[in-house]
Amino acid sequence: MKRLFESLLAGIILFSILITFFRYGHKVLERKSTYIDLKENWQVTFDGINYITQDIHIRSVLGEKEKQDKIVKFSRSFYLTDSLKNENLALSIGGIPLGHKVYINGHLIGESPFDDFIYNDWNARYTYFIPMEFINLNGENKIDIYMKSSYEYGSSQEIFIGKANDLIKKDKFMNSYFMSIYFSLALINFIVAAYFVNMYRLNKFNLNYSPTKN
Repeated sequence: MKRLFESLLAGIILFSILITFFRYGHKVLERKSTYIDLKENWQVTFDGINYITQDIHIRSVLGEKEKQDKIVKFSRSFYLTDSLKNENLALSIGGIPLGHKVYINGHLIGESPFDDFIYNDWNARYTYFIPMEFINLNGENKIDIYMKSSYEYGSSQEIFIGKANDLIKKDKFMNSYFMSIYFSLALINFIVAAYFVNMYRLNKFNLNYSPTKN
């Protein structure tokens, strides 16, 4: 009976953890459905004259010396969806070089110094607020991103525009989400370890004190 109770308790805890993960994942997908995805269709130039069309995914220039230590310009247009026209907006971009500047319709909304550096934190994420006076609600909008190309350029993460409150909550939410994953995994390991330690202890007790037949 005791073993059955322990198994049921472990099952309930594991089921609760799975439900929590599912709920968190559903919230992320629900918010993401309102974002303007900006990862494709960028016009990229290293010299301001010659342009290529590509996505914003990170690319190495180790074999292209003429593209190293340059300021790369990424440009593309976007239109607001009806659901975002009356909202406070922000741009979320991650995994880009530490040295960068971001413009919306010619207005600077965020930057990081173009200092000499060796290390780029490709896990960092930046969220820049977009003042409503910078936005064309019913027309074309243009975004320009300048970034330094050392040995690679581009973004290693997603880039999108969404409701400012949602993006701020998303950053906090994802931090708590991953913390909950680590905590849950530690809890699962503790439960499994405790279960096997208890099983070992009971088996050892039974071996030592069970009656023997002559």
